[in-house]
Amino acid sequence: MDNLLSYLDRVGQISLDQLPLGEVDLAAFSQLVYVPLDEVVLPQEHITLEAAAQGLAGYKDTTKVYEIFLRKRLELLQAMAAAPRWAGLLLSAYVNERSLEDEKQFCAMTLWLPDGSRAVAFKGTDASLVGWKEDFNMSFESPVSAQQAAVAYLHTAAAVDDAPLVLLGHSKGGNLAVWAAAFCEDSVRARILSVHSFDGPGLMERDTRTQGYLALGERIHSYLPQGSLVGILMNQHKPYRVVKSRAVSLFQHDLFSWEVEPGAHRFTLMEELSRTSRIMDETLDEWLHGMTLDERRLFCDSVYGVLTAGELETLTDLVNPGLQSARRMLHAMKGLDPHTRSMMGQVFRALLSGTVGSALEAMKQTVRELLPGVADKKEDEPVPPSPAP
Repeated sequence: MDNLLSYLDRVGQISLDQLPLGEVDLAAFSQLVYVPLDEVVLPQEHITLEAAAQGLAGYKDTTKVYEIFLRKRLELLQAMAAAPRWAGLLLSAYVNERSLEDEKQFCAMTLWLPDGSRAVAFKGTDASLVGWKEDFNMSFESPVSAQQAAVAYLHTAAAVDDAPLVLLGHSKGGNLAVWAAAFCEDSVRARILSVHSFDGPGLMERDTRTQGYLALGERIHSYLPQGSLVGILMNQHKPYRVVKSRAVSLFQHDLFSWEVEPGAHRFTLMEELSRTSRIMDETLDEWLHGMTLDERRLFCDSVYGVLTAGELETLTDLVNPGLQSARRMLHAMKGLDPHTRSMMGQVFRALLSGTVGSALEAMKQTVRELLPGVADKKEDEPVPPSPAP
């Protein structure tokens, strides 16, 4: 079965005039913005994909938590740069910002397309704790700093000329693409041809009722893997397309696991989300709706406060915090008021209960996919909750 990389190999010699950009091309663009382009390009410079690939040839950073994903994204860049279909595309306006004070992690770039349009790509969350904290902030606050930055970036990109615009992003980047399109100026929104969110979280309910969001209508294209655990968060954009993934559970968030139809330039679609994803969606909805916005804020701030008390900055530090950092975090935990500690315990118990059931179902689903002849005789029975810790 084709995936993102094999698709690039298959269509790389076909010009964009012969085969216009499709959803798989745009998914590839959403991965390019994760590449450390600040190593080879300044914010005000234009650079071709080919030149960017040459500048990053041999680049390696083994300190990154998701180094395996970085390798695939660098491989994708090299493949696109070597193919006539994309080699001449221009990159511009690359920005990469992170602020502990503003709890902000934002990265974006603009691609100049041969038909005269521009593709504005927003990056998802990186390995920084402040980036993940900003994601959590989206559950009780809007706009967050990255959403405000996305609107400002879009306005700057649109001010260059009157070119038509395509917005896209993976993970949090998909959320930023939709947010920017919904909350930009009316004159800019009128130039937006389409918005593509690849397993990106939705918006808060109040934001989906705004005039700008409703005006986008069918221009929003949302793609979720069949076992999505990220794109189901908050209020997802409907109708969405369910894409078949080779991976299990959370690893379906990786676009390189998504299947592409053989001989076509579109993803392989499923009829609906998996039972695992639907269970998790219901679990998270129940959890969020059971908390006020202030309780969500308190919980997220408390968890982040404990982690940063250990002077951690990335998920790598969280995996191996060191003795002194662990002591500082334990001390910070003791400093929380009893109500907050109790709330954190309740939330963790609820999430663990739902996650265990979902993981079991994910494993059963994998067996069914690998061995189609195996029937699950108890398919209609509910997934049993795990024992309370």
